[in-house]
Amino acid sequence: MGRWWWPGALLFAIALTVVFVVLNAPGRRFSEARQRWITRAPSAYALTFKHDYMLGNFLASSRSCRATVAVRPGRAPQLIAGDCDEALTVEAIFDRFGRYARESMPSRMCGYGTCLCAVSTFRAVYDRQHGFPLVIARDWQDRTVGRGQFWSMAANLPAPLRNALRDFAEQRTPCPPGTLNHTPNISPIHRETITILAVEPLD
Repeated sequence: MGRWWWPGALLFAIALTVVFVVLNAPGRRFSEARQRWITRAPSAYALTFKHDYMLGNFLASSRSCRATVAVRPGRAPQLIAGDCDEALTVEAIFDRFGRYARESMPSRMCGYGTCLCAVSTFRAVYDRQHGFPLVIARDWQDRTVGRGQFWSMAANLPAPLRNALRDFAEQRTPCPPGTLNHTPNISPIHRETITILAVEPLD
């Protein structure tokens, strides 16, 4: 009897893993945190945040700024202090990152006789009580066929196997011909991290 129990245990473990992944999916956690913020946010608050970002994905330049913004109902956000160009609110930060939390977006950029493929990545840590993101970030992961550590190791494989792997990968690339370059060409924010340092209620 002992040798027959393990298939059931294996299926149970797989089911638990699937449930864990679904319940902890970035989009679900993002939506739950946003709902906490909607129901528990102060009517007026001062938001202090730090914004680290990279402009461009070819001739890239890194930027960093910090700001404190007063947010009151019925008024435009007011920059109280800091050197950021945007007077962001918690709501605007949620809006800014929403699409990245819900789905991974492919981006294809071609030039100089080759095409590069990248897929968006997303990460966030939320305040347990009020739901606002303590840290929220988006970046890009290189998924170009033939690039990266895996393909460096595959270079040592016999040519037939290496070519078969490459054909398999090219048929399943997330960036087939026709995939658009996600970032615009003029001063795009290619990747960014926003760190919320304080959210303080205002009278």
